[in-house]
Amino acid sequence: MKKRNLSKKLLMTILCVLFALSLTACGGNNDSSSNQENADNGNSKNEYTLSSFLDQKEPVILYSVGKKVGKDETPEKIYYFKDGRITVFSSIDKTIGELSKMKDDEIIEFATETMKNGAKVDIQETADGLKYQIEQAKTNWPEELETGWDTYFNGSNEYDSEVFPSTYQTRYEWCEEFINYDEEIFSSPFEIMIKTDSTGNNPEKECITFATTQKARFYNNHLTIPYLYGEKDDGKFTDDIELDAYTSSITPIYDTFYATLTSGNKVYMTRVDNDKVTIIPDKLGAKGTSTDELSAEFKKSVADELSHRYEEFKKQCPKIAEVAEEYRK
Repeated sequence: MKKRNLSKKLLMTILCVLFALSLTACGGNNDSSSNQENADNGNSKNEYTLSSFLDQKEPVILYSVGKKVGKDETPEKIYYFKDGRITVFSSIDKTIGELSKMKDDEIIEFATETMKNGAKVDIQETADGLKYQIEQAKTNWPEELETGWDTYFNGSNEYDSEVFPSTYQTRYEWCEEFINYDEEIFSSPFEIMIKTDSTGNNPEKECITFATTQKARFYNNHLTIPYLYGEKDDGKFTDDIELDAYTSSITPIYDTFYATLTSGNKVYMTRVDNDKVTIIPDKLGAKGTSTDELSAEFKKSVADELSHRYEEFKKQCPKIAEVAEEYRK
């Protein structure tokens, strides 16, 4: 009897061990499947393709810093990627070292205020200059206050549509209206386009393409409205970040790690969690990319974006918009 009970216990022990091994094997298979998915999308947890890195749930800030990398360098531009859109900031008066000690939302808040304040100062300086010209004209050439030269419109530039007011007085009136124009810091849809070599079979460079960042600006003698022709967009009203055969490395700035992309004479930096992160080029046909030509869907999204910007401009500067539309017909 004891022998039989011992045999039963031994059998139960063996069955329990086999069951446990089978569970371990199943768990291992699931990990293998997950690792394969990571390999398809960008390889390991620390290795991303460009498209997968920009498609994360968390926003991404990318700095353009020219040739040098270091705590004392000032970014030429800041690119902010969030929810499938990009916002471009320029004229940022802080070094990489200073930015490394700020949170992402603090950086974007600072960049937004800096750009808006800079634009207001530029327009006010233009208005002050025009006011001086008007005073001079009253004394030296009063006829130009009322007659002057013919107003004309130039829409030949693929990026800008320019309207030239006819007199100093008209310039000043436009400028006074434009001073109150509170232009948004517009975001834009973007698309990653892979450009191939002469065979069409090998990637040569990646371009992050987005709606033009040119803004409505009033200069001394003309107004520039870059999105006046938004509804006729054919892909020309775009800017891009060109990454030509780039390499990825890690640069520590104080206690922060940056993935550094070096492309010819340009260097781009983005904050990462650790010193193992690598960003690699996308393969042809990668999800979320186009090849050699922007997609029709993206071109339409750019046209829609520019039309939206112009509608906002018309609401705040109706007099200028009325003249601009008259001369673009």
